[in-house]
Amino acid sequence: MSELFTSDNPVPALTVTSQPSTLSGTPLSQTNPDDHPLVFQRRGKGFVGFGELIRAEFSGPGRFTQARVWWNELVARATVADGVNRPGSGLMVFGAFTFADVSAQTSVFIVPERVIGVDDAGTFETVITGENLLSDAPPTGPSGSEAPSRGWEEGSVTKEVFLELVGRAKQAISDHGLHKVVIARDLVTDVGSSFSPRPVLEHLAESYPDTYVFCVDGLFGASPETLASVRGKSITLRVLAGSAARGAHPEEDRSAAEALA
Repeated sequence: MSELFTSDNPVPALTVTSQPSTLSGTPLSQTNPDDHPLVFQRRGKGFVGFGELIRAEFSGPGRFTQARVWWNELVARATVADGVNRPGSGLMVFGAFTFADVSAQTSVFIVPERVIGVDDAGTFETVITGENLLSDAPPTGPSGSEAPSRGWEEGSVTKEVFLELVGRAKQAISDHGLHKVVIARDLVTDVGSSFSPRPVLEHLAESYPDTYVFCVDGLFGASPETLASVRGKSITLRVLAGSAARGAHPEEDRSAAEALA
């Protein structure tokens, strides 16, 4: 069951229980090929969530503030029995937020019904329940792993448009009107009505174990970076991208590249 949060729908009181588990393996290994899990995993450690107990959506320039207010109220009303007391135990939420204030997509927080966490100390399981939650919400996703019905096709940025954008960006840089730009092309495919991201996630985790494999509400991928990881009073950043101005000769380029590394 799932409840969609709105301003007219009060935040429910949840009961949360975390206990050590005898399960072994990675978070993704706890799922089935047809599952639509919530995932955050790196090097076989992380979390996987099952079900959608509560769904909260936010939009516009105030989406982060809305989410913080909602989360603080949810935490304040929750009754938590944490028999693990490790990062990620207790009440857990998975989120995906839009980059732009004007995005047509909504930002989302999803509280799962069950979470399995894996860290260096072992595996634990969290069960989350609540009273008076809606039970007639649509399912969170189809089942099955149907193969794509066609190959990749060009999206909104065709090859011709991409080359035009590169030319415009180069001219803007020459005119000193632009200092840094990322130009990307989108590819589109039809994955079928019963597509499950789980096999793709497993492949990403095996092929790129140092990345953070994630999946929230249909948004999934693998990222080598972490914006910020907060553990107690410690903040850890994992930032790999960088840029430097070209030098006057190859030796200067090599020196700048080494400095970035």
